[in-house]
Amino acid sequence: MKHLMSLLLALCMASCVHTAAMPVSTPSGEPVVIAVPNVPAGGQAKPSQLMAIDEQLLEGVTSDTLVWRYFPDLEGRITARATLMGIVGEVKTKRGRTIQAYVPIVVLQSDAPAPRVEDAAKRMAVDLYRRAKKTCDVYPLSQIADKPKS
Repeated sequence: MKHLMSLLLALCMASCVHTAAMPVSTPSGEPVVIAVPNVPAGGQAKPSQLMAIDEQLLEGVTSDTLVWRYFPDLEGRITARATLMGIVGEVKTKRGRTIQAYVPIVVLQSDAPAPRVEDAAKRMAVDLYRRAKKTCDVYPLSQIADKPKS
């Protein structure tokens, strides 16, 4: 019975799903904000606008493409899934532009080892930054003013 319990515990530990969350970041690791388009000054971003940004950034991302790109040596042995969540608010850039900012955060889950999931989330955060730069106004946090004016 002791051996059976030890085996079950080991099996459960090996099959655990690990989760890592990382903000979308520049290659140097600096988090970024994305300006939500078409939001009037003092207005708030609509959920549909945020979903459109998420869909644009995650276009073509499937469980299979996540494994192939970030865990190629584990292909066929693990699963992975990703989603975006984030923080939204009005900020002012250092150049004086007031924007409705979205700070997207990559959430990656996989049954790969925890350090590998964390590394993959960091790499995916940089990949999504590169994708966002092509279609969105993206600002590193260093370009955001400390205190926006009301």
